[in-house]
Amino acid sequence: FFALSVIYALCSAFGPFVGQNLGAKKYERVRAGVKTASKISLIWGMFIFILFISLSYPIASIFNKNPEVIRIIRIYMLLVPVSFAFQGFVLLSRTALNVMRKPIHAVGLIALQMLILYIPLAYIGAKYFEVKGVFAATLISYVVTGIVGLVVVKRVTNKLE
Repeated sequence: FFALSVIYALCSAFGPFVGQNLGAKKYERVRAGVKTASKISLIWGMFIFILFISLSYPIASIFNKNPEVIRIIRIYMLLVPVSFAFQGFVLLSRTALNVMRKPIHAVGLIALQMLILYIPLAYIGAKYFEVKGVFAATLISYVVTGIVGLVVVKRVTNKLE
């Protein structure tokens, strides 16, 4: 949660920003806002990724002294945070789509991430690669859904006016 707290805060401000500019018919500001928010998500995601790679052992050791638990925490910290920027893209896309009166598109992103990608990939990943497979499923579902979310938002915002 804390690693994504900046993204959650950004999404809280992003919805009103998009809504206000849609209402004022300032569509270029909506498009610029999507680009800026996406860049912030990318920069924050990269920062958290570097932080987690650099500090994975000390952070994991805070929570437990068992070497196996530390190993699993470190696997998570080395695999999943690389996708946090993309999870930010998903959250920003869902927010923008809901504000732009495209809730079905937003629900489609959730369905894509959880039902179509994550659950089947986690099942297969766990079966063949154990916990690494579950974490890899998280990474893949975030990356794919984040890219799809940005593409959908771009298409919707390009149709404004």
